[in-house]
Amino acid sequence: MILIWGTYAYRHPVAPTCCVACGAAASTCPIERVSHFMFVPLFPRRFDWVSKCPRCKHSERGARAREGEPVRAMSGRIIASWVLVVGAIISLVVGTHVAARGSAAHVSAAEVGDEWTIRPSRWPELYGELEFGRARVEEVDGDKIRAAACEETSDMEDAVERRCHSYSLPIEPRTRDELAHLYEEGAIVSVSSADDPMDPFEVLSGGLVIAAIVAGLFTRRSARRSFRDEPLAQARVV
Repeated sequence: MILIWGTYAYRHPVAPTCCVACGAAASTCPIERVSHFMFVPLFPRRFDWVSKCPRCKHSERGARAREGEPVRAMSGRIIASWVLVVGAIISLVVGTHVAARGSAAHVSAAEVGDEWTIRPSRWPELYGELEFGRARVEEVDGDKIRAAACEETSDMEDAVERRCHSYSLPIEPRTRDELAHLYEEGAIVSVSSADDPMDPFEVLSGGLVIAAIVAGLFTRRSARRSFRDEPLAQARVV
């Protein structure tokens, strides 16, 4: 669970104070807390103060008034994380929109070997009780396109893509305009081509997520290093 959702604790510089137990000079340090998801710091949390007396060894942990808080050291990392996460989401949304428009263009410019995810119930010559099926372009003759469908159907789009390897059910040849109309009506759900490059928006979105996670790991390292000289504080707070 800590790997999915957890808290980083970052130790700020030590400040002088007086021990509440013996009155001797002691030290106190503010501990900044940040919530993270999959190592990515996202939300600031409270400050804790840990005090330690070198003479009587008394230690104390508590919270102080908000006006006594130092400048947050993790704010920049949180902002950077959100920029990367929001960028990944926007890239994914834009990529989905562009892919949908690209699929419509692919249908009109179909080539031999293109594969479609279809809804068999909307094709008169096909049958199938389940939602999704697959078809493949077998022949292109001018404006006429002949395809064949797979016998496998499924209620899950990704499942039928994995299962279909042979296409033995003939489909009546149709013109490019007719296929474009079928796509608009939802009879053709998506189009894939063996020659298609990887979606650049998908690559960008994945790269931003990876960058956010890597930056989160550096944040984790920085938080752990801030306790390098204070094992007691780390044991009490982290």
